Amino acid sequence: MQKIIYIFLFATVFIINSEAKNIAYNIRNQIINFDSIQKPNLIIFYQNPSCSSCIKQLGRIIDSVTNKYFRIFVVIKTNQSALAKKETSIYLKKYINFSEAFYVIGDGFTTKSDTTFGKTIFDNFNVVNTPSILFNDFNSDVFIEYREMFGYDFNDNELITLIKKKMKSKRQNK
Repeated sequence: MQKIIYIFLFATVFIINSEAKNIAYNIRNQIINFDSIQKPNLIIFYQNPSCSSCIKQLGRIIDSVTNKYFRIFVVIKTNQSALAKKETSIYLKKYINFSEAFYVIGDGFTTKSDTTFGKTIFDNFNVVNTPSILFNDFNSDVFIEYREMFGYDFNDNELITLIKKKMKSKRQNK
């Protein structure tokens, strides 16, 4: 009987591991798989160190690049401290009106991949510098990394144009 239980547990972990690609944790440390969250979403990636003026600029333009159907989430790479999670969420909430914050455990440059449940969403999109964004809708994922948005000192209108162009181009390629 004990062998059967171990085989079942191993099979369950294997199945979950092979399916989960975009995981993070909520504030209660429960695993969230972004592949199973209702779409469409805008996911904003954040970690320290990060460009604070970029966060402010992104906060100013979000309404222009999303519509009322998009839910906005932030995924924060932080240490396991509940205080660090809360402080970062409060800081981001000043500039970005998001629905919920999720967390990936890491130190800013490395991520602690969850060996049981697979790669984190930071790993899957190779997020290095933040803020970066992911538009996740019914037809496609449009990932726009930090360098594309903030590497050229765009004003708000230029940044809005870039994001809308990337979204349109991705949809036309589908």
